[in-house]
Amino acid sequence: MPSLSSFLQGVPKDPAVNVDLFDDGDTAAPRAAWRVIEAARRRYLTGMLVLGTNPTTHVYLRDGQVYWAERTTDGSLGVRLVVEGVITRDQLVAGALMVSGVEHLGRLVDRVDTVDRHAVELAVELMTDEVLTSIATTEVAGYRMVMYQRHPSGIDRWLPTRVEVITHLVEGAHLADPQGAPVAAAPPHRRPTLTPPPVAITTELSATPPAAPAAAPVPTPTAPASTAGQPAGTSGAPVAPAVPVTTATPDEPDLALATSIADEVAEAVRRALAAIDAATASPIDTGELRRIVDDSGSPAAG
Repeated sequence: MPSLSSFLQGVPKDPAVNVDLFDDGDTAAPRAAWRVIEAARRRYLTGMLVLGTNPTTHVYLRDGQVYWAERTTDGSLGVRLVVEGVITRDQLVAGALMVSGVEHLGRLVDRVDTVDRHAVELAVELMTDEVLTSIATTEVAGYRMVMYQRHPSGIDRWLPTRVEVITHLVEGAHLADPQGAPVAAAPPHRRPTLTPPPVAITTELSATPPAAPAAAPVPTPTAPASTAGQPAGTSGAPVAPAVPVTTATPDEPDLALATSIADEVAEAVRRALAAIDAATASPIDTGELRRIVDDSGSPAAG
């Protein structure tokens, strides 16, 4: 079985491929470095982008995401992390793996529990941002793309395995059929609602209040016409005094008692009328008449 060193000897020194990021063929013109980096990101490329800056800059991408950028004159990542104070020398020795003379840090956090992963990732992000901002406006005459070339330190293992793909609309008017007729888009589908619409409830109020139950009629005494046969000193026939009557309503429970009182009052009125009729026929003692009226006005007289 061939060793890793022999395999690496068979790899070409410059495996870069001619990736046309701008679809301009051989008429490539100098551009700002940020335009070249964004073109590689929009194509979701994975590998190493080599920019012709001074010194040369290497930008590493995975699925269009830039995870590391460095100049060819920068030191190794492990030494820079020690210089920044993120890890100690002992942690670097314990966590790094040396393969074919290359320091591999992809398993640094897994091998050393005392390493602060968040501090290491933040330091890598700040170093990458410093390189990108320094070359963003630098005009580069050319670029090269080494597809699927990973950084030798293996820090791409620190990236999450989930890749977020952001879709975008591409103007493709030149792809449309020139003889085709435009078709209106269908209206957006609305989800049916489970809540019934509100129902308006109107209440009609009567303008006139309901009529109260009519009270039972109470007979009243009538005075007879004066005659010539009345005794002197009287201007007319005596009139029975008014008797207060309480009318029972359907809501009162003792309706039988009220009816009995009304019958007694009616009987007293009839007796008074009979006395008046007798007075018109013959003289009567005034005292006797008053006694009869008084006895008639009392409820117990019946």
